[in-house]
Amino acid sequence: MTHTFHRRGFGLIELIVALTILAVGVLGMAAAAVYAQQSFARAEASERATRLASSLLDSLVTVHTPAAGERIIDDIVLRWTVLTDSTHTEIAMQLMYYDAGSITRRSFTMSK
Repeated sequence: MTHTFHRRGFGLIELIVALTILAVGVLGMAAAAVYAQQSFARAEASERATRLASSLLDSLVTVHTPAAGERIIDDIVLRWTVLTDSTHTEIAMQLMYYDAGSITRRSFTMSK
């Protein structure tokens, strides 16, 4: 008498391989989520600092004879110098802020 066995379902090796592939995919998605969150935080810090610098530059331009100075708002440092000659005034601003654990520096210049 001959018996034929029909295998049904998954074996242990197939299950381990499937779980390994699933784990790699889940870890990849988690890494992508962390990267996206860090990118969002950097973009938000940059946008906030740039908005403050732009607002300050706009207010300095409206002053008849602006003076050099510094302003610290939370973790954002704004420093500006003013160069004036007989024909125009130039305002140069340095912006420093914390960006994901490091300091980022940017410069802006405006003439009036």
